[in-house]
Amino acid sequence: MRKGFIFNYEFCVGCKACSAACMLENGWNFRARNIYSSNKGCYTPDPVINLSMACNHCDDPPCLIGCPSVAYSKDHNTGAILIDPQKCLGCGYCTWNCPFDSPRLNEEKGIIEKCHFCFNRLEDGYEPSCTSSCPTGALTYGEIPETIRYSNYLWMPQKEMRPSMQIKGSDEYYGPVIVPEKQVDVIPIMEKPDSSESRKWSLVGFTFLTTLSVAINTSAIFTEKIINGSFTIALVVVAGILSLFHLRSVSKAWRAVSNLISSPLSREIALFIIYAFLVILNQIIEIPCCGIIAAVAGIFLVLMIDSVYSFSTGKGAFSLHSGQALLTVMLMISFLLNAAIPFIFLALIKMVLTIRQMSVRIQIDSFVFRFLRLALLFITAMVVVSGMDSDSSGILLAFLTGELFDRKSFYDDFRPMNIKNSLI
Repeated sequence: MRKGFIFNYEFCVGCKACSAACMLENGWNFRARNIYSSNKGCYTPDPVINLSMACNHCDDPPCLIGCPSVAYSKDHNTGAILIDPQKCLGCGYCTWNCPFDSPRLNEEKGIIEKCHFCFNRLEDGYEPSCTSSCPTGALTYGEIPETIRYSNYLWMPQKEMRPSMQIKGSDEYYGPVIVPEKQVDVIPIMEKPDSSESRKWSLVGFTFLTTLSVAINTSAIFTEKIINGSFTIALVVVAGILSLFHLRSVSKAWRAVSNLISSPLSREIALFIIYAFLVILNQIIEIPCCGIIAAVAGIFLVLMIDSVYSFSTGKGAFSLHSGQALLTVMLMISFLLNAAIPFIFLALIKMVLTIRQMSVRIQIDSFVFRFLRLALLFITAMVVVSGMDSDSSGILLAFLTGELFDRKSFYDDFRPMNIKNSLI
């Protein structure tokens, strides 16, 4: 029988002693255990409920499965999910994939840090520091029944992972209703400013230039008017350089293709390398059929780009977005080939999806941004329908600007499966 955390929410007073103990025991400057609370003001008749949550060292952990550099491993003696800092790229993909919000990016070290189950204490016969420090006995360490029905916890994301955690309380069948509130640190945490915004733009640039390159090379099979040569090579080279800005440890970038079997990110990177090689080879040597092979590899690459994000949002949770790579490539190809009917059909799909996104994202800056994107696509569609010269630099610039905006909105709307979003 496996062992793990046993939490009784009726006993938890929200003192955060467990969180402080983790930090003090291991010398961490990040909070490995979070406390989610509701009804702190004790407004009747609702009860005050606290939920202590950290890495649950799952039987089927998506952080381990999705890690491109195989930095994660499982200690079979304790069941602990561990991360090797020497292998970690600092790409942050595990922070997307973990639904319990456990991995933390250390900006200074450029690596991921997380709860390691105090596996060294377990091997010495002691309990984890968080359970041994809980003053009320709400959080304990013990045997986890194999018969736990995680599906009963309506708020728990990705239940199929079988986390090493058992929740107890009077409403145990469905679990408590938790409303997250602003976290207050037990110990001041000195961290460098988050660079997620700059990292997001590197991903926007990488995926946008990659989809544009795939569209150009695929279209070139059917017409000779498509730009190629040095421009095509420059697209993949710049895209590859931009992708490196997403990593914290560029010197270990070669490890990114170490997990081709289970990591969508590893497969995306490997396919990009193959695609870039074929594109460059085709432009330099012009081998017969190399362009077709490169285009096929590019389509598979685009599919893999989308799968990287569907993996992080959870099984069956990924919904169609106007900025998705495959939809964008199809629209770009129809534009470059002056195929009016396919272009209008795809443009209408994108317009409907954009309007839907505008109705959900009501912030004024987001609304204006998406409105401009919608206007640029509408103008381009009118030019295509009217039969005017769609090859002019002005229309091409308007069209590509709109698609760049659309890709940026994709990342703005991207919400990985996370317990912070699923708790209600």
